[in-house]
Amino acid sequence: MIKLIARVLACAFLMQACSTGTKASQPAADVAILQVISAEFAAKAAVEGELFGTAREVRLVDSMSLTKDVTLHWYQASSPHSRILTVAVRRDGQFAALGGFASPKPDVLASWISETEPERDARAIGVALAKALSETGSNRFVLPGAPETTADREVASRWNSTRPADWPMDTVFTQSDGMRIVRISLTSHLARSYDRPWLTHAYSFVLDAQGQLLGWAVRAGPTFHIESTSNSGTPDVGT
Repeated sequence: MIKLIARVLACAFLMQACSTGTKASQPAADVAILQVISAEFAAKAAVEGELFGTAREVRLVDSMSLTKDVTLHWYQASSPHSRILTVAVRRDGQFAALGGFASPKPDVLASWISETEPERDARAIGVALAKALSETGSNRFVLPGAPETTADREVASRWNSTRPADWPMDTVFTQSDGMRIVRISLTSHLARSYDRPWLTHAYSFVLDAQGQLLGWAVRAGPTFHIESTSNSGTPDVGT
């Protein structure tokens, strides 16, 4: 019954989204992407008891280049409480559901990266996957293990003072057979939270010698705030 309701809501969401027209900045696979996103929002609404849903339109709220061939797009339904979904879109129009989806496809993204940028090392692949899988809805990322700017270092310092004692350190472990385990911490804003706290996730990725993703896991840390930077810098997605 829930699946049937989800399908009906998905169709309604898609018709509404398409009837409002699409932005010029949206990717070529717009209709197919909207269908997948609408179904995700509809299923979420149905399982929470919203038989008619709250979304009337799916909108593209921001984009960011991830690699030379892949762009991240953030989508949100018109409901003010809607979560933000991340879709990776390749230059040829192929796309993969990632952050915020119940069944993300980071293996597809890893395959694209290894195919088009075989020179990328395991850590760089891990960073790209972590950004794409982030569910915070933010386009402001900090690598606390390797901060690049003064603002990043402030975030990293605050995180280092609050992180759990057993928090894993960033590393790349390479086995004799070429298999690699990549561990990356990524910090970003919770974009839909009123006070926009920072949240760090630890990601681990198991890559084969060719860069294909064989397995992954994620762990969330405690949230924290930084008064001097919490309301400055690049605006977050959905704000």
